[in-house]
Amino acid sequence: METRRSLGVVLVAAVMALAWVESADAQVSMMRRGAENIVMAPVDLVLAPVVVVNMLKKGVGEAEMEPVLAGATYGAGAVFLSIFQLGVVGFRLAAGVIELPGGLLLWPVNGATGFETPALFDIQNVDAIIRRETPNFDFVGGGYYLWGR
Repeated sequence: METRRSLGVVLVAAVMALAWVESADAQVSMMRRGAENIVMAPVDLVLAPVVVVNMLKKGVGEAEMEPVLAGATYGAGAVFLSIFQLGVVGFRLAAGVIELPGGLLLWPVNGATGFETPALFDIQNVDAIIRRETPNFDFVGGGYYLWGR
């Protein structure tokens, strides 16, 4: 009788562990996304001048403006887009710093409830200068966050 009870406890524990590991994949993706954002935010910062220039060329080039107005637009646009890119880099880094440890902390909650956290900063639909997606890590840097994909 004691052996049967011990076997039952081991079986229940194994089933619970398997269920927990399967549903914890969502938190693994959260930790992965956090690590990607922490690693690639400095790359976004380095590539920000290239992104700003390319966005200005596209925006002003499509507008067909007078040279004086185009010059003023380049100046104001460079200031605005530089501030915007710096803000995005900061937000991307902050999202990574929140998501990486957050995934670890929420792992038990996710295993018990199936709770999934939304992405704080997702780069899936962003056109970028660097885009190399691998099964374990997505290298996406220099994003054109105002363009979309």
